[in-house]
Amino acid sequence: MAVDVRLKPEDTRLLIKVLIALALTGVVAAVLVLPSRSRLKALDEAIAGVQGKISSQEAFAPVFADLRRAADREAGASFGFPARAPLDRQHLQELPGMVQDKAQAAGLGVLEMNLDVNSVLMDRSRVMLQGVFSGQLAQFRLFYLELQSLPSLNRVERVEIRAVPEGLEFFVQMRFALT
Repeated sequence: MAVDVRLKPEDTRLLIKVLIALALTGVVAAVLVLPSRSRLKALDEAIAGVQGKISSQEAFAPVFADLRRAADREAGASFGFPARAPLDRQHLQELPGMVQDKAQAAGLGVLEMNLDVNSVLMDRSRVMLQGVFSGQLAQFRLFYLELQSLPSLNRVERVEIRAVPEGLEFFVQMRFALT
């Protein structure tokens, strides 16, 4: 028994219309769905990147809390030092080297040192020195204690700590007394 499977012209037109409708539906789905899927993938990657950054910052949270507690305990007593022996203006160029030696003796790396000679114009009895150091918190504590041994140190005006992938960076702004 043979079955005659011939399509009538109406069936052929209907089949073509169904195929066109399916193709149009596929094109519309591709136009609407694929860009949103790629945006979702990019968003997932961005979220993963932010989560990685958050986890690295959480690693430094205990160090930051310790620093905050130490700052609260020693708020007024640890930053101002009376200068015991003001530095002679003739030896002003030696000041960055003295501070750098103290930092290196404590194990800190010296990234930048800036002696602001223009600060003398504002206050004739003091000069400002700024430095950026890298290392660990224990090394900075040693440096800070060694810094107090400089007889011309008048005050430490600002200390900023920033977490970097290699450890910590310390920005210190100091004033030294001059004769």
